[in-house]
Amino acid sequence: VFFGSAPKYASKRMILITNNDNPTQHKPTSIQRARDLLAIGIDIELFFSNKRDTLFDPNIFYTEIVKDSVHRLEHLETIVKSKQAKGRSEFRIPFQINEDLCIGVKGYNMIIEQKVSPHKYFYTSGEQVKEASTITRWKCVDTDQYLTKMDIKRAYDYGGEKIVFTSKEIEEIINFKEPGLLLLGFKSLKELEPHYQVTHPYFIYPDESQYEGSTKLFFHLLDGMIKRSKVAICSFMRRKNVAPKLVALVPQAERKDKEGNQIEPPGLQIVTLPYADEIRPIPFSSTPKADTSSIEAFKELINKFTNKGYNPKHYENPRKYLYLRNHYNMIQAIALELESKPQSDQLLPNYEYIDQEMAQDIETAKQLVGLDTITEHDIMSAGQSVGQKRKVNKPVEIKR
Repeated sequence: VFFGSAPKYASKRMILITNNDNPTQHKPTSIQRARDLLAIGIDIELFFSNKRDTLFDPNIFYTEIVKDSVHRLEHLETIVKSKQAKGRSEFRIPFQINEDLCIGVKGYNMIIEQKVSPHKYFYTSGEQVKEASTITRWKCVDTDQYLTKMDIKRAYDYGGEKIVFTSKEIEEIINFKEPGLLLLGFKSLKELEPHYQVTHPYFIYPDESQYEGSTKLFFHLLDGMIKRSKVAICSFMRRKNVAPKLVALVPQAERKDKEGNQIEPPGLQIVTLPYADEIRPIPFSSTPKADTSSIEAFKELINKFTNKGYNPKHYENPRKYLYLRNHYNMIQAIALELESKPQSDQLLPNYEYIDQEMAQDIETAKQLVGLDTITEHDIMSAGQSVGQKRKVNKPVEIKR
């Protein structure tokens, strides 16, 4: 079979399930035939079982044609290691604890949203496909002439006049200070509310290459914060030309499983904090209290909507499933000249079931609370109202 159809397959494998440890009876032609399979790149894997009265001995025949299991295991381990994502640091910055004490840290992105890679343009040059490079050139509206870097200047309106800045002055304005962490003080861990987290956190670990002794001092600080249930409030600049952010360093202790394998490493999580004007109260308006019949009607309606066996792990992320997967499926369909398969969103409501089984209950509940007279325009206009910004409270001193 393999000799006749070898060109059709990229890889070939034969699986033997047997309890016969000497199938060839030491015939040279049969042994050579088996060796020829190995010569043309066919992998032979053996699954054997013992007979009732004798043990299976692979050394009689199969050791000459079957790959060593130790080498297969080493090859498998190499493949697994190559698939592991390497923990590359996102940034390396100094951590200024006080005026006379500074240590080095490196930061990692422990979790980040998967996005579609940026697209590229290609063009055909003869028989070769080359990547197109983009070039931006500025043109004057009045003279219709191309401008050089010396011709372009930036200005800002101030007091009715345009204040012109050079490129060097713009760079000095944007560059607040050198990247790094500056310790401002400590607060209790209880004061860090869950909704204070603006974006995904960074994880920092000591970097001995910047300052010698950083590891020892870092873990002394970490142990002290864990014992006292404290978080460190810092000013954080990850790189140049960005505005500094107010962050909280949350201590994370090392966790291991029963076998002693590390689940979570010890270190500090950088949680980006919001500013005072970014926290806005929800505008509550006084609404009439529902009567008992309305409450019971909505209870019955909600019970019909409830999925008792709901498990979020059983449902695909709509963004990943419909956006990312559909993107890659389209690329595959275009490249292989195949028809793209339609994708279905598993989180969409079952409108057919709702119309058949729950339409009357929904209308009854709406009539009881007066929702049957509300139009779609009323709902959209109500959702456009924006809450007022919170006033900045009196500054609170942070103890160092």
